[in-house]
Amino acid sequence: MSFEYEVIKSSRKSISISVSPDCKVKVRTPKRASAALIEKVVREKTPWITEKLAFFIPFLQKKLENKISFLGHDFDLIFGNEEAKKEVIFAEKSITIFGKNPQLQFDKWLLSKALIVFEARFEICFNRFSKQFTYKKPILKIRKMKSRWGSLSSSGHMTLNLNLISAPIDCIDYVIMHELCHLKHQNHGKKFHILEESFVPNLKEIDKKLKHFGVWLKL
Repeated sequence: MSFEYEVIKSSRKSISISVSPDCKVKVRTPKRASAALIEKVVREKTPWITEKLAFFIPFLQKKLENKISFLGHDFDLIFGNEEAKKEVIFAEKSITIFGKNPQLQFDKWLLSKALIVFEARFEICFNRFSKQFTYKKPILKIRKMKSRWGSLSSSGHMTLNLNLISAPIDCIDYVIMHELCHLKHQNHGKKFHILEESFVPNLKEIDKKLKHFGVWLKL
C-alpha cells in the first residue's frame, strides 16, 4: 500500500474507511478488531482508497502551492510586501495582496467581489423566475458555510456560501435557481425537481461540476 492510515477504535460494530479532502485515510473499527483483520479490510478497499486519493491530491497540492479557484479558474495567491500600501492587484493568473494582515485583506477583497457577482446573478435569476411566479424577492446574504452552497429561510433571506465564488457562473446560477425554487416548494420532492429542471435543464451536469468545486469547502 502506498498510503498511510489512522486507526480509530470505538464501540462501533463494523469497520468503515473514509478519505478526507486533505488526503487523510481513517479506519474506524470496533475495539476488539485485530490488526490482521484491519489490514485485510484496508487491502480489500485499496482500489477505492487510491481512487479517492487520486481525486483529492490535486486540490491539496493547489492549496499547498497557495493557489485558489475564482469563478472556475485557478489563480496564484501572492502575499506581497507587508510594508507597502494596502492594495490588491488582480492579474490574469494571479492575485497579489500588499500591506499588513494580507489574509484579512484578501478575505475582504473576496467578499467584495462575491457581492458584485452574486448580486448580478441573483438579479438575472430572479427576473427569470418572476416570469412564472410573483413571489417577493428574497434578501440576499453571503457568508461562509461548511457544508451547503446556499439556503433559503422562511423569513425570506437567501444565503449564499462565500466559497461559491470559486465556481463558474453556471454553477452559481444553478445554486440560486435551486433556492428560488424553494419559494414554490419547501422540500425536495418530485414537484420541486421538475420545477428546478425547467429552469436548469442540464442540472445533472452542473451538479457534478459543482461537487468538484465543493472540495474547496473542506480544505
